Amino acid sequence: MFRHTVKKEHVMRVVSYRPMEFDAKLFSHKLRLLREEKRLSQADVAKAIGVDKSHVSKWEVVKSKPSIDSLLNLSELFAVSNDYLLRSNVPREGVEAINDFELYEHFRQTEQLSIEKRNLVKNLINAVLTAEKIKDLPAWDSDLSQQEKQKESVPTTFRKVSGKR
Repeated sequence: MFRHTVKKEHVMRVVSYRPMEFDAKLFSHKLRLLREEKRLSQADVAKAIGVDKSHVSKWEVVKSKPSIDSLLNLSELFAVSNDYLLRSNVPREGVEAINDFELYEHFRQTEQLSIEKRNLVKNLINAVLTAEKIKDLPAWDSDLSQQEKQKESVPTTFRKVSGKR
């Protein structure tokens, strides 16, 4: 485990890093899925990233690991992040950095909570985001009142007349 001190906003914090181990089975599974989604053969992938087709075959049956260059080329070929290829629970687009350091620290601290409390935090965040989306929707009342005003402005000769003649 590596440790170093980070100075942010004049507060000293010790940050620990755990080295990530390569999960060959996970990588193999994701590589095969991506290749099949694009309907590419192993030879097609190999040609696109500049390796021999036996390399792609070995990666998919967990007999070898890709080089860093091959990994970068694969992520570019399939338009996914390196994190997606290497880690579980990462969206295809990858993980974006959180620029708000205080918010980041709160998220880090929530990892220590029980599953129930983490779900509560997720639900709270979803509620706040949903409220923001709803606020941006056009108001129903104003739409209806505008429709009523438009009806009133149409001359009576053009209005649909109900009843028998």
